[in-house]
Amino acid sequence: MDIRKCCDLLDLRPGYSQEDLKQAYKDLVQVWHPDRFSHSERLKQKAESKLKQINLAYEVLDQALVKRAKLQAHRAAQSMNSPESVEEQIVRSAYEQSVAWGSRPGQRLRFQLSIVLWSVGMFGGLIGLIAMLAWLSSNLMLIWGAVVVVGGYFGLRWFHEQQQR
Repeated sequence: MDIRKCCDLLDLRPGYSQEDLKQAYKDLVQVWHPDRFSHSERLKQKAESKLKQINLAYEVLDQALVKRAKLQAHRAAQSMNSPESVEEQIVRSAYEQSVAWGSRPGQRLRFQLSIVLWSVGMFGGLIGLIAMLAWLSSNLMLIWGAVVVVGGYFGLRWFHEQQQR
């Protein structure tokens, strides 16, 4: 049973905590406990089947929590011992994954090309952002100037009306 199905069965969202898992499990066990259906053998069998699924889902999600905690601890320990920057860790991790996928011809070249294209895309996005901010600031100056002129006109008009009263 995969984690998504287990989460659906226990009505949990991704990022659930140990307490969320335990509470969802307890709630469903109370609802589906076979002793509640002692009056009907057919319903009791259905409840037993459902409870087996709930138990399996609990085991899978509990193990996933343990793995997640170990992985987070491992990553934290690595980042404490590693002088690499976050960007270097990302590139190293991506490279290690590409090597793990196999050694097909041209795979390293495709990986290096993807890193270059990603870098060019990020640079282009940064230039675009700077250009957009420059355009926006120049237009804001024009708008601010118009607001000052119009505000000054209505302010003077109000002032003259106050003086004439």
